[in-house]
Amino acid sequence: MFRKKDVDSSLLNRLSEYHDQLAKDYQESVLPQVANKQNKRLDFDFLFDWNVSLFKDLYTLTGK
Repeated sequence: MFRKKDVDSSLLNRLSEYHDQLAKDYQESVLPQVANKQNKRLDFDFLFDWNVSLFKDLYTLTGK
């Protein structure tokens, strides 16, 4: 998918550099759109850490 979209897969390893920017966007843009207030309990840091781990695994699988 990254090759098809001409996206450098090394960006997967750099996600941590964008934590603060993504946290702000999550608060300002994502949470206001969540209709179910219970879903608003989803902690950004939990979601972020899970994705960082997932993307590191994907990066490893790409053979870089």
